[in-house]
Amino acid sequence: MAAVSRARHALVVLWGCAFLAAMAIMIILDLGHYIEHDNFITGVNRINQLYAPYIGTIGAFYWTQRHRSGPPGEPMDRTSVALAFAVSLLWNGVVLVSLALLVFDIGTIEDALDTMSTLSTFAWPLALAMGFYFGRQPLDASRPAGSE
Repeated sequence: MAAVSRARHALVVLWGCAFLAAMAIMIILDLGHYIEHDNFITGVNRINQLYAPYIGTIGAFYWTQRHRSGPPGEPMDRTSVALAFAVSLLWNGVVLVSLALLVFDIGTIEDALDTMSTLSTFAWPLALAMGFYFGRQPLDASRPAGSE
């Protein structure tokens, strides 16, 4: 499998697992009566609002371009990959930590929901990083760097 395909696959797995983990935490909080049911509904909706645009875009690129990669060992732009992963890890980490703290009775659901609302305000760096990664074509090893 080419390096580009592995990177796309890893991003799909990262985002899918983070989304499922966030939803699982909300279900645990609701079933364990750590939060009121109306806060559960609000939390699930907020998670959906945070994740749907990115999972949809990442999934679309993954499934439409997964067979377009070149031969194994195909060169790729490490900057775009590193940026996409760094911002994705930060974004998902903030969401998951804000929810996981509730399981340990640290903070309130309102605080976690406020954190997620604030996070959505800063969605543009994530959008830029993901666009930079998915908008880049794999490097063509037969062309010199910088040629069009």
